[in-house]
Amino acid sequence: MRNGTVISGNDETTKKTMGNVLDRVTDQLIEVKIFRQIGFKAMLAWHYLIMFSPIFVGPVEAEFAPSFFNRQLTLYISIAVTFAVLFLFSEILSKKDASSSSLVFIAVSGCAATVASMLPMFFPDSLLIPITVLLGVCKATLMYLWIRYYQIVVSHSLIRNLAIDMIGGSLIAFLICILQPPFNNIAVIFLPVAATVSLIICRKTVKGMAPEQLPDRPMQQAPTRGWWKARRFLTMILPTIVFAFVFAFLQGGYASMSTILLMATDPSILLAISVCGLILMAMPKDVGASLGVDTIHRMSVLFFVFGILGLPLLDDTIVIFAEMSVLIGFNLFDFGAMIIGISIVQRLRVEKSFSAVSGRMFAYFSLACGLFVGYVVMTYVDDQMLFGYILSGVAVLLLVVTVVFPLRR
Repeated sequence: MRNGTVISGNDETTKKTMGNVLDRVTDQLIEVKIFRQIGFKAMLAWHYLIMFSPIFVGPVEAEFAPSFFNRQLTLYISIAVTFAVLFLFSEILSKKDASSSSLVFIAVSGCAATVASMLPMFFPDSLLIPITVLLGVCKATLMYLWIRYYQIVVSHSLIRNLAIDMIGGSLIAFLICILQPPFNNIAVIFLPVAATVSLIICRKTVKGMAPEQLPDRPMQQAPTRGWWKARRFLTMILPTIVFAFVFAFLQGGYASMSTILLMATDPSILLAISVCGLILMAMPKDVGASLGVDTIHRMSVLFFVFGILGLPLLDDTIVIFAEMSVLIGFNLFDFGAMIIGISIVQRLRVEKSFSAVSGRMFAYFSLACGLFVGYVVMTYVDDQMLFGYILSGVAVLLLVVTVVFPLRR
């Protein structure tokens, strides 16, 4: 009887201990989820403002078109080179994921990003190129760190969660754009701060949890055949490269004619990115990676082509909707492919060959090439109507070519 009581007491103590551990782990996971939702939305809002907002671009009047071209080319190259360096050292950096030095690296990157966000308020024109280089390096580094986090940590319903972040980020960027200076510049400063602090908290919380406390995720064996890896690489990367080239080709072409397009000169244009998030959320949860890429790709082509056909009309109202359509087409496939790339890394637990970081690197190199080619080639076209036809025709032709890519299994 006595022994039975002792055993019962031990069982009761064990149950209480397990219950306390479970509650603590649940609280930690909830904390991670909250800070992740805040941080990545802030990261995306900052990303959209750097890429598409006059807050960082500067004046967008016709006479500033050459300055706009130089700024965009500098930005794309800076981001591409930074991603390339991070990709080359990804294996070394991945070994630091669980160490304290990774948190220091995140903190330093966040401080640099905050300083870079402050500089345009004090040096709006005089230091445009150096500030752009710093912004490009910081943006690429923080985005890399967030991608690494998503590759390591499990996120159920990844596409849906990141689609919600996409919507939230675009709405935050829109709200900041409608603020009057200097309030918009001040608000921008808090975005990299929020993204950095949230990432540090998430990393520290996950680091303090035992591996068995982390949610499990299904693992599949990655095929070892070279043709499979090459096909998957081309499936994810090649259309992204073409889409990025076409987007920047249009930017550069119109800039050569002193017309600045595909920028949020009207803040409502940023709301187009929210449409991308809604489309991604509407995708079935059980859709396969190849079928998902195929679906996103064809919808992106549709939006892209509609937008391209509307840009040459140069009517203010039509052009706004055309720019929104192009932004939907570009961001839908670009961000959608990145999400699916992260999910492949999570599911197959592979690193370099399937890293979403490599996709970012190629995308921004393609943006730089497209911008340069569009600006240089279209400089030799004098007739504005002919210019619009040529630019639109080349862009649509490149997009249509991607339709023949075998994106399904």
